[in-house]
Amino acid sequence: MKSTASISLLMFFFLGFQSCTEEKYAGPLNPEASMATFDLHEGFEVQLFATEPHIKDPVDLVFDENGAAFAIEMPDYPYKPEKGEGRGVIKKLVDEDGDGQVDAAIVFADGIADATSLMPWKGGLLVTAAPYIYYMKDQDGDGVADSKEIVFSGFFENNSEAQITNLRLGVDNWIYAANNGQRSDVTFEKKPESSPLSLQGMDFRFRLDKDAFEKESGTAQFGQTFDDWGNKLFTQNTLHIQQAVIPGRYLERHGHLSSKSVNQNISDHDFEMFQMTPPPYWRAERTRRRNKQYQEQELDRVEHAEDYFTGASGGTIYDGGAFPDEFYGDQPFCFSVRRNTNTYFRTHWSYDSCYDHRGYSYDCRGS
Repeated sequence: MKSTASISLLMFFFLGFQSCTEEKYAGPLNPEASMATFDLHEGFEVQLFATEPHIKDPVDLVFDENGAAFAIEMPDYPYKPEKGEGRGVIKKLVDEDGDGQVDAAIVFADGIADATSLMPWKGGLLVTAAPYIYYMKDQDGDGVADSKEIVFSGFFENNSEAQITNLRLGVDNWIYAANNGQRSDVTFEKKPESSPLSLQGMDFRFRLDKDAFEKESGTAQFGQTFDDWGNKLFTQNTLHIQQAVIPGRYLERHGHLSSKSVNQNISDHDFEMFQMTPPPYWRAERTRRRNKQYQEQELDRVEHAEDYFTGASGGTIYDGGAFPDEFYGDQPFCFSVRRNTNTYFRTHWSYDSCYDHRGYSYDCRGS
């Protein structure tokens, strides 16, 4: 009997040890191996632009008026750092020999908490880092920011996946920012006497040349873009393509409307997508446990771990001239490989994209 108990105990420890040592995640890939995983549309190619050690954990990439590339690293995600201990970095990426690949990086600014988006402005950079929008500028040409000023403050800051981000310059000269409809009481540093602007249920836009700022329709999470007619299309993690049909400023003129929601899901397939890789272990296991709990509680609810949008982001209208003509007006997204067609636009899938002056797409991708 003791022998049987000992064997059972040994088997328990063996199985426990084995389960702890099983590889639940694939290891990191080198740049060449990572490039080989891309599945490309006929006629397209993908080229390497920047790799570690020059850049890591990138979440946004932009080109300024001189063609210089700047990227944000966000190593704190998904945790919120303690005040004053943010590890976010903005880097200027340098191609020293002109071969199209980054050879060096200059730390433009560091110690930033929750920096998620950049936009070149007046020789410097606007930076979203909740609860602030900053303006940073290199004054002496060494590639390092010498000045950092708060432009706006008061944005929601308790979820790095749902706070102020995604700066975009519209054709109307307003700068638009995604706020995911979060409750925010925003103040403008140049007008401290003004009452805070409540943004609950809305996005945000501003004009620094006119010291103006206001609410804007939509609840973009990470991904907002404009077509040639100024229509605003935006992305949330499960609703990958919506349109803000009417600008909020028109509805705000009437204080007694029963509803001011103008968000319209314009997808023809809702949550469906074609996933090419299995879900990561943590998502599959979390979904399994949650669905078990829902069934035990007899809830009419199901969570999906694959073939279903759970993290769509970065929708950006393509209006450049480098792709074939039939891709003009397409909208790439992160998450999947799918191309949709409907009355208003076509979409195909990528990661969060930016475009250079030639019309080429640059995508941020982790190893």
